[in-house]
Amino acid sequence: MACSSIGYSKRRLHAFLSEDVYMKQSAGFVDSQYPNHVFKLQRFHVAFDAKKYASDLLTRTGFVDCKPISTLCISGQKLSLHCGEPLLDPSEYRQVVSALQYLTLTRPDLSFNVNQVCQFMHSPTKVHWQAVKCILQYSKATYDHGLRYQPGKLELNAYFDANYTRDLDTRHSIGGFCVYFGFNLISWRSKKQKTVGT
Repeated sequence: MACSSIGYSKRRLHAFLSEDVYMKQSAGFVDSQYPNHVFKLQRFHVAFDAKKYASDLLTRTGFVDCKPISTLCISGQKLSLHCGEPLLDPSEYRQVVSALQYLTLTRPDLSFNVNQVCQFMHSPTKVHWQAVKCILQYSKATYDHGLRYQPGKLELNAYFDANYTRDLDTRHSIGGFCVYFGFNLISWRSKKQKTVGT
């Protein structure tokens, strides 16, 4: 059986085949030492992560050698538009926060905090920048985290939580949900609600 891609096709084949599958080396990716060798595909758990992206982000922002932390933020920390002095040049803040948004595609553990700092893109302060630094330090400690998918029960579970009137400026609630298929996280979201909490 011929297969031209290591990525998606490898994962898809394992969902349907029980026999051994071998794959020749793809053009442009041939090992010059062993040009005639083939790959034996093995069953494995599918994993999605952004290790390289996270590592590059830490390097680009100067946080590659920062002190890693094990939690995302100070317990009970609430950010507002009016906390702290405005940043003189908010461009770095905006670039880093935009890059962190991309990272949440494979890191749902970052979603709430990144969503929170995104609320201040138009007028970030030094306090907001400190919160971004905490996210970067946490990312340093967990840069190799991502989504892991493994075979399991055919069961769908959904969870929802809201923090009523969390936003100090608008009094809107922030809600979030996650949906699991078996043990596998398949959907998640954190969002400021459109109506005011009471």
